[in-house]
Amino acid sequence: MLSDRIHFFPVRHHSPACARAVFDYALALRPQAILIEGPSEYNPQREELFLSHQLPLAIYTYVANDDHRAGAYHPFCEYSPEWRALQAAKALQCEVAFIDLPWPEICALRLQSADQEVLDQEHRYADGELRRSRYIQALCQTLKVEDFDAAWDELFEIDPASPDELKQKVAAFCLAIRTFEDEDRAQRGLPPDPVNLARERYMADRIRDVGERVSGDILVVTGGFHTSALSELITAETPPPISAASTQTAAWREQGAALTPYSYARLDALTGYQSGMPGPEFYHQVWSARSGGGEFQAQPLIDAIAQRLRQRKLTFSTADRIAAECSVQTLAALRGHPAPWREDLFDGLSSATIKDELAHGGYHPMHEVIHEVFRGDRQGRLHDETSLPPLARDIDALLRSLDLWPTTTPRLVSLNLLEAGDLQRNRILRRLQLLNVAGFELVSSPDFVARDDLMEAQAQWKLRWTPEFDAGKIEASRYGASLEEAANQRLLEMMQRKGRLGDTAELLILTALCGLGRHARNLMMELTQQTRLCSDFVEVVSALNHLSYLQRYDDILEWDNVDATRPLSNALYERALFLLDSLGRPDQGFEFVEAIRTLLHCHFALSQDLDWSREPFADSLQSQCKEPEQSPEIRGAALGACFMLGVTPGESITPFVRQIATSELGDFLVGLFRIARETVQRHPDLINVIHQVIQGYDAHAFMQALPSLRLAFTYFTPREKLYLADHLPGIAAPAHTGTEVEAFTPELKEIEDAMRFENALLATAREYGIDLESVDEG
Repeated sequence: MLSDRIHFFPVRHHSPACARAVFDYALALRPQAILIEGPSEYNPQREELFLSHQLPLAIYTYVANDDHRAGAYHPFCEYSPEWRALQAAKALQCEVAFIDLPWPEICALRLQSADQEVLDQEHRYADGELRRSRYIQALCQTLKVEDFDAAWDELFEIDPASPDELKQKVAAFCLAIRTFEDEDRAQRGLPPDPVNLARERYMADRIRDVGERVSGDILVVTGGFHTSALSELITAETPPPISAASTQTAAWREQGAALTPYSYARLDALTGYQSGMPGPEFYHQVWSARSGGGEFQAQPLIDAIAQRLRQRKLTFSTADRIAAECSVQTLAALRGHPAPWREDLFDGLSSATIKDELAHGGYHPMHEVIHEVFRGDRQGRLHDETSLPPLARDIDALLRSLDLWPTTTPRLVSLNLLEAGDLQRNRILRRLQLLNVAGFELVSSPDFVARDDLMEAQAQWKLRWTPEFDAGKIEASRYGASLEEAANQRLLEMMQRKGRLGDTAELLILTALCGLGRHARNLMMELTQQTRLCSDFVEVVSALNHLSYLQRYDDILEWDNVDATRPLSNALYERALFLLDSLGRPDQGFEFVEAIRTLLHCHFALSQDLDWSREPFADSLQSQCKEPEQSPEIRGAALGACFMLGVTPGESITPFVRQIATSELGDFLVGLFRIARETVQRHPDLINVIHQVIQGYDAHAFMQALPSLRLAFTYFTPREKLYLADHLPGIAAPAHTGTEVEAFTPELKEIEDAMRFENALLATAREYGIDLESVDEG
């Protein structure tokens, strides 16, 4: 019977004990075929796994269509059971294959589920099913350990068994977890996980296929959670049909599989990458010691922790080390460990060196250092003959042709954005940054969103090769086969995730910086739809501001087909005027002052090209000026905008100002000066009205208005304040010639009088709860 020739070896991914046992078991069994849980779509390329790579590495599988993009990692390190099974197959020269359901079909299944969710990145050798079981909770209580990782170590890693014994223990352990999982789902009225069912049926079918072709033994290495289900499927007289997910692959526009470098930082469970084991460097040390026939020694790790602490200028004296080692050894003995283990090291080092009181879950630098050392910094690297996906090849060709190839020695590249060649190089680097390809750091550049530093059309980049460079360009392959296509798809993904109109419009600037203007049709359609639905005046004006920048056809951005943005600019302008008419009274008016100022600038920039009349804008502004319930800063801003548009004559100023309450005058002037600071200086009627209103205040009213008045006049420079003083009646400014003010040297008595007056003023202000001493003088 087929079942008699099938030898299931259940494992926990990235377990050193399982890795060693799988290899020894395979050499003793000498099977005719070894079948491994892994992406079956990679089987045509599996010979590349036997090149001289530097581990860790991962098989990266990806899919993409217009609506969804997803990638999955299948990581391998030296002590991964799957990797050791591959090495055993190489040593035995037997058939080897991955048998898991292809990633495109897994994603297709998930899209059929209720939540309609596909993860962007996933670690396929995770062990979530093992961790969440009620059985594990009860087991941890029995073993007096904190979590699943500690329980696994106690049962399997600290004192490893022979391959046959370990195989039986892991099978029993995982069967108990699977039984509890099935019971929990049944109690909650949930059916079995459809993705797991499809995967197990697919793996069972692959096992049968191989069993029909070979006559000898077959070793099957899978996660222990699946072993019992696979055994039942193989022994069943009538195997259930495979899921129809395999018919869904045509829905994906892009799909592929490739090797990519990986790192222990990404493999560590404590950094959130769903790894099977926390602290991969710790287990690497265990693996290395036991693979060489020796026993694991904790001293090298303690040495590394001590060195790292001293590099950080943290106290770790010889006495501290002696105390820590004694504590570690004592804890290991109390816990019945033949040698100090991971938790013994952590607890012993912490208890001996942390002398401060820590709250529950508190942080201490010692903890961070221990985790860093346990994690390690090993980086994978692929052999030079490893095949790359189309995007990676396109990136390599572009970087070499444009002299942008990163090297291990950092170099700075300065680009003149007004030169066509440098502009193209900048766009390539922007696209790589957009795709999160490591090695390209923007050091300085004009800020095209905040409109800062635009006088210097220079960009400076720092290029440096890192292992993440190779991984990044491979993992970005899920976005497309060329750099231009991939960057465009990434922008579309960002567009779908943006919720606010202003943020979506900001993507227009990023699109232009990447040189992707000709691909922006979908983005323009999305902006048009959001504009119709947006009821936020500030957001609409923010979006219009970005479009106005493109409308001016900046030499650096060189937006393709700028005329295509004009209908959207018109729609945004009309929407902004409509929302300005129905503004109401916002709680925070100063944000709207900035929006009115921005809208005014957009009007001046685009009105001639787009034939915008000033009358509708002016009418909306004047209605806000006259609205007594409107906040004073918005009324001031609206009046300032009317000044700038030239639609408010001088004689109409006085009614506006006199309507403002004493306590609101300063806020009114803040809005006015923010919009038309220079214009009002040349308007003597307005200056006189403000002067007359303030002169009419009694002492109480003046003190009430003073704080906001001080804030309002901080908008003016000292020279502008002098100009205002010159034009206020009854104030004699010091005589001056041209722009130079004559020096004024007061007498000692004048200084004393001024100090007494100031002290009296400050005392009066404090009586009214005003702290003038802490107010910024501007």
